[in-house]
Amino acid sequence: MAQWKFFLLFFLTGSSLTSLAQSLEAAVFAFNSPEQPYAEILLQIYPQAAQFAPLEGQDRWLQAKGQATLVFSKAGQMVKADKFDLYSPISEYPIAFRDLKRYQFAPGSNELIWIWQDLQRPSRLPDTLQLQFTVPDFTAAEVLFSDIALLNGFAPDSSDNRFVKNGYRLDGIINNTFLSGKGHISFYTELYGSDGELTSDYLLGMSITAADGQVIRRQYKRRPPKAVDVLLLQMPLDQIAPGHYTFTLTAMDAGKRVFADKSIPLEIKPAEPVNFTAGLNGEDLKFHLRALVPVSDGALTARIDSALRAKDTLIQQQLLREIWLQRAPDHPQAAFLAYGKVAESVHNTFRSGFRYGFETDRGYMYLKYGRPNDIITVEDEMSAPPYEIWSYHQMPQTGQNNVRFLFYNPSLAPGDYQLLHSNVIGERNNPSWERGL
Repeated sequence: MAQWKFFLLFFLTGSSLTSLAQSLEAAVFAFNSPEQPYAEILLQIYPQAAQFAPLEGQDRWLQAKGQATLVFSKAGQMVKADKFDLYSPISEYPIAFRDLKRYQFAPGSNELIWIWQDLQRPSRLPDTLQLQFTVPDFTAAEVLFSDIALLNGFAPDSSDNRFVKNGYRLDGIINNTFLSGKGHISFYTELYGSDGELTSDYLLGMSITAADGQVIRRQYKRRPPKAVDVLLLQMPLDQIAPGHYTFTLTAMDAGKRVFADKSIPLEIKPAEPVNFTAGLNGEDLKFHLRALVPVSDGALTARIDSALRAKDTLIQQQLLREIWLQRAPDHPQAAFLAYGKVAESVHNTFRSGFRYGFETDRGYMYLKYGRPNDIITVEDEMSAPPYEIWSYHQMPQTGQNNVRFLFYNPSLAPGDYQLLHSNVIGERNNPSWERGL
């Protein structure tokens, strides 16, 4: 236990507690069991937090490998800890991937700190996520709902897969968000103790309520009383406008007396058009695909090159759409447009000759690593060609601090700066840079 306390103290006192945006997500759902209440921890890792590397001898197929550490505490005291390796499914391109863990807990409030270390980039600082959750006291009332888990969908499954529960594989939603136009809302929950409250069927009420209290949709189902009633159901979502709502379950007797209820927030976001690349062709497609090379691994870069060589508009549109649907599945068009604006700015700033600005050394590094914290430009040193020094205080991609790029312009052509030296892992390292300058 002392080892874990030291481990936790290291991360809590360091700068690694703040997770990179949209790199990790988690949700916790509490359920009861004959032995003790337990929590299901749904973990999701996005491609930003995981390096996808080709399998040995299989350049087409990629896999991410990481180590997850879960530290649980109650009132400032650690109560559980777990460390395990987690690999992504094998795929042709980086994808978000998941895991599900179950742990028993006594009732009460808890804190979870999740630390994710990319095993294929061991020098990179870990990503972390911190959240609070509560395990109810299921003995506090005769009839109680478990937590409600919203689902993308479910399917019969008799395997021992960790995502299978009561004979169904559940595709859980972490952030309680659906896109408008989705036909229905799916959910899983359990109602405990209705057989001790009733001798006849009860009514399960399902409702969606707007922020102003207006009930937008309500539906009832008749259910027999059981010690544990497993509720895996759907409710129509069609024609409900985007916005913030409350999803509520109620259990009522024949006289419509509510003897149990549970509510969770629900957000419906505007659906984005899937075919947002349909209007692009020719030079536009070349621009947007080439702009992705600085932020792509070797396998994806090869696919981009192949699509551009094919000179087939449909193939290029499909690849571009596929990339953004994978990188930002909830908002692919918005992400595509936002990145396109950045690429356009980089192109205009660093263009040189007949290349796109992001294909020059400076533009490439700008898209790959972002805006430097400091740029020193020297153009009047008699014994050296014009040069620039870019400094980054932190480099999350490699886990380094205080790194630099040295660009120089030996040809003196406008904007023709080349990378001469860098101390960033994986970039050109030239011990004789002073001689070259």
